[in-house]
Amino acid sequence: MANVVVTVSGDIITVDFGVYGDGTINPLKATYDKKDITKVCEFTNHVLVSMMQGREWQVCYTSTENYLIVDSIDAVAPSSNSDLYDKLKVLVS
Repeated sequence: MANVVVTVSGDIITVDFGVYGDGTINPLKATYDKKDITKVCEFTNHVLVSMMQGREWQVCYTSTENYLIVDSIDAVAPSSNSDLYDKLKVLVS
């Protein structure tokens, strides 16, 4: 099973949480409207994605810590956390 896979269609972002989704507390898949994402911030070892409802995700392209690993965004794998940040910023623009 994959890690996090993100796809975009128009203003809708679909997130497949892969190995992180358990179907009870954490969703298997979810859709979000682009306008609900309030910020994307790059840190040294991860990227923070914040939503209007107060939900946040700490993601990375590869992990040695407790972050969600993003396998791909629209079928393109990020090559670094900086690249992941750039892809997420484009995605929500």
